[in-house]
Amino acid sequence: MWTVLEISFREGAAALEHARTFLQRSGSRLIQITFLWDDPTWIVPFDRDVIARGGGGLSPASREEIMAGAHLGMVIQELYAHVHRWREFTLRTTSITHTYQALSLMSRRSIHPARGLEKLHLQLVPNPPHAAHHVNEPSLFPGSAPPIRDLFFFLA
Repeated sequence: MWTVLEISFREGAAALEHARTFLQRSGSRLIQITFLWDDPTWIVPFDRDVIARGGGGLSPASREEIMAGAHLGMVIQELYAHVHRWREFTLRTTSITHTYQALSLMSRRSIHPARGLEKLHLQLVPNPPHAAHHVNEPSLFPGSAPPIRDLFFFLA
């Protein structure tokens, strides 16, 4: 008991307290974390014509998406302090911004290496044009090499 945490953007600001309570009650056990940050309204249409004319091609984020990103950041920061206890980590999101926020927070050096991490699932579910790779992005879990046995990237 207290080894599986499933947390959703629908919890809003309560997500942080949910994570803190879980961390306290789980003791020192290895944990499985699932983030469900996947609201279909955050899927942004991609307009190649606007990009070709020099525009951004993406609509600005809604207030709800911005707030969900803030909550995601706070919860990941709280959980990342316990990265040494992670056995599985799943992030399912429909927002490229939320994906970058999570990966940026997880790319910081940690005092504790992610030695217990066996499964890392990152699911970006907007559309293929959001799957662009940017050069010079930081690596995940710098300074440590978790024994990941299952790595899953899903782009729909």
